[in-house]
Amino acid sequence: MSDDEGVEAGEEVKGPFYNVERGGFNKSEHYSKQQIRILVQSVLANSVNLSTLIGSGASMPTVPLMGSVFSDYRKSLKDQGKTNLDRKIEGFLKKRASDNQTTLSESTDAGSGGLKKEIENFKDIEPFLSWLDYRVLGGVDEKEDSAMYKNIVAFLLKKIREGDANEQQEDSGKDKDSGKDKDSDKDNVCNVSNNYRKVIQGLGESRRVVNAQSNGHYDVVNLFTTNYDLCHERALESSRYAYTDGFTNGIKSTFSMTEFHRRPADLENRFKDHLELVNPFFRLVKLHGSINWKSDSENSQIIRTQTVNDTDDEADLQDVLISPTSSKYALTQNEPYSDLFREFVNTLAVPNTVLFTAGFSFGDDHIAKLILDALARPDFTLYAFVSKPMISDASKNGLSAFYAKAKSANAYFIYPYKDAEGKELDEDAPLQFSDVADFFAPTIFTYTDVEDSDATLHIDVDTKKGGKE
Repeated sequence: MSDDEGVEAGEEVKGPFYNVERGGFNKSEHYSKQQIRILVQSVLANSVNLSTLIGSGASMPTVPLMGSVFSDYRKSLKDQGKTNLDRKIEGFLKKRASDNQTTLSESTDAGSGGLKKEIENFKDIEPFLSWLDYRVLGGVDEKEDSAMYKNIVAFLLKKIREGDANEQQEDSGKDKDSGKDKDSDKDNVCNVSNNYRKVIQGLGESRRVVNAQSNGHYDVVNLFTTNYDLCHERALESSRYAYTDGFTNGIKSTFSMTEFHRRPADLENRFKDHLELVNPFFRLVKLHGSINWKSDSENSQIIRTQTVNDTDDEADLQDVLISPTSSKYALTQNEPYSDLFREFVNTLAVPNTVLFTAGFSFGDDHIAKLILDALARPDFTLYAFVSKPMISDASKNGLSAFYAKAKSANAYFIYPYKDAEGKELDEDAPLQFSDVADFFAPTIFTYTDVEDSDATLHIDVDTKKGGKE
């Protein structure tokens, strides 16, 4: 793409600007926001198999990052004079250092960068919770570890539910209390909701275009996420798109992997005896569970609830099906996590697949490895919207490690370079999800719910029996 592509003759190219770097090339090229949008729209219009992987960075600030939630939890304990969590973190750090055969400083001087400082700055909640649960299952200090695990997860759920309640209130059109802070919160929620809608609608419109220009059925988009919130669901439903999240439709919605291989058909627009599949169609795969999933142990089922209760009831919290742990550990938890990750692996293996990632730091080693394995094939392409991948402090997240291993020319890393005024940004400046949303947004974007004036008759078609799409 040339520097002035998509810009009228004589028109000044305005910021912000972004770098695009391909795996193994060790050099980057600068592009304007409009040029990146042209690139993304071109990929959408020419890709037959589209998938996205959205991480927690996309839902900020409506739903805070898990590291921030963990910091808030630790502060609340310190305010109460409780120090047992620091002791557990120290044990985890020593165990991790032992497993990695590295040396961990025993210094208690916070200014020396020793153990005390490492404990104070610790935010790796997922591997820590995995370690705690391992200890519970192994019978090591079971009572204290179990209580700590439950308390952290309960605190996390409360924060996610607060964010979800704000988003639900915004989507329903209810006004909040007046006041500067409340108005600011409402703006944040509205922005997050619209960002998700822009991405979803851009993906949806691209499937209609591609399907109209081809003889095959390329109208499915796979939405993978490690998030527990309901941002995807609200964006899909407010955009009036058909989708499945793996649950049956009915009074009691239960989880079944079969649902991912069924498609609704449009009976109204059928031609003679030929059924038209609803286009576009989305598969939403929540790899780590969701705040509206519950375990029905009595009937050995996983159910999806219609409402999210804001409660501190311990029994209710224990039934919520989320896995705030590393993906490698989540896989040991059997259904539904092992099935969901199998769906992720199978999707990446489909020829000519394009995967977009956003809000995802590549800190999850298991997911990062699965993507690296897919990049070993020449027909798989990755577009990662990230912060600068080759930062000087590589310990900040797993992105630098992933970047170092991703030697494929089909791996594209897109990250901020200069702001709107042309000022060069800090090396760890994140690429905002609002920018990603602008890259994806269709020419005509629907900000509010569309009236469903013409109801469409649907039936389910089992696409698995009919062959791979």
